[in-house]
Amino acid sequence: MDPTRTVAVVSDFGVDSFYVGVLKSALYYAAPGCNVVDVTHSITPHAIAQGSFVLDTVFDFFPPGSVFLTVVDPGVGGERRNLTALIGDRYWVGPDNGLLTEVIARVGDARAWVIDETKIERLRARSPVGRTFLGRDVLAPTAGALVSGREPSDVGVLADEPLAGVEVAEVNVGPGKVATVGRYVDSFGNILTGITGAHLRSAFGDMASEDIQVGVDGHAIGKLCNHYSQHPPGTLMAVVNSWDRIEIAASRGRAIDRCASRVPEAIEIELSQ
Repeated sequence: MDPTRTVAVVSDFGVDSFYVGVLKSALYYAAPGCNVVDVTHSITPHAIAQGSFVLDTVFDFFPPGSVFLTVVDPGVGGERRNLTALIGDRYWVGPDNGLLTEVIARVGDARAWVIDETKIERLRARSPVGRTFLGRDVLAPTAGALVSGREPSDVGVLADEPLAGVEVAEVNVGPGKVATVGRYVDSFGNILTGITGAHLRSAFGDMASEDIQVGVDGHAIGKLCNHYSQHPPGTLMAVVNSWDRIEIAASRGRAIDRCASRVPEAIEIELSQ
């Protein structure tokens, strides 16, 4: 096994679910001693677009050779394909349902293979029964094979059809204006968006972030901030965070609790001059 390789896991299983434990056990069975990082198991159930957003957000922070195992799979057991992919110099394993939409749009340089289950049979703890937990029975053993040094072509056949995509919230950029909706709520209640520094530069040029006005659901909340302490506790604010994305936060509070909707995709955010 290449000791520099890590399996980074994203799922919608929930942090208290025994599905997490057995998924990781399947990884360790296929690749004893592998390094597993739980990125998150708190994706909203079945929310493929959230999984795409989180995967793209963290993708560049893992070293070359890392294997991303992403299991957000409302269509498990159905007609969709199980894939492994090479994206630049990192690997990915998951269902073909759009989880790679944003990574591929940003990084490009992707090749995918359809997993051949006969090639991972010896990496399973037991033969599968049913088709409801392919994360354990197909995807985890495949990730174990890759982290152990095998190539995607060793466990699958080159995909001859384009990968599935998923509809994601657009960031609308115009002169002096950027508008979008929320994408993900973290454990602090912050609402993360897809607005990046590149979007700000496109809309506002070299204008200082402190001069950009922010509105949330039609209510003005002041100027764009650079850290959480720029407003009094409990105050709603927008921050340029360390992911180079805009988030809506509340100093020492929960921004999501201050919004009419608890669903991030229903919360409108606008930045303007």
